[in-house]
Amino acid sequence: MSSSTTASARSLPLSAIGGILASMFCFAVVDALAKTVALQYPANEVTFFRMLFGLVPAVAMCCAGRLSWSERLANLDVKGQTVRALTLLGASGLFFAGLPYVPLGEAVALAYSETLIVILLAPLILHERLTRRGVAAAIAGFCVIWNETMPPLSLVGIALIVGSAIAVAVRRKDPEGPLA
Repeated sequence: MSSSTTASARSLPLSAIGGILASMFCFAVVDALAKTVALQYPANEVTFFRMLFGLVPAVAMCCAGRLSWSERLANLDVKGQTVRALTLLGASGLFFAGLPYVPLGEAVALAYSETLIVILLAPLILHERLTRRGVAAAIAGFCVIWNETMPPLSLVGIALIVGSAIAVAVRRKDPEGPLA
């Protein structure tokens, strides 16, 4: 890690910390609302309106940046952004489709298995070396999640939410890009 990166990490502004905490709260609220709504409406409608309402803060954040629109468009990676958008759409759709079958707490725990899936996909996508310690950590993590979620749950719900986690793991393959 370079000294400039280390120095900037130490002087993280409170507004950035507040923004991260606010976004975590908003994601929790969206999950809770989606669980309520997913019992009455199909997953594709829930996904559409989640994406539509998420567009408002995304556009607002883009307008607040230092770069002009022409500079942003000149540096736009259309192929990369398209792949990221499609995997986000798939992840959201699968997650919302699985919510009627699985309690919210277990659904979120399964969805966060994406970090463990990244360990297993790294050799395939990024051509990284898979270590025994990485495999052991992924297996141990899956065992903990499986032990906590599996017994009373629907296999359909688990498959949908794990599919969502796989889509998120694939989306996170760009080490230089944002993880959102």
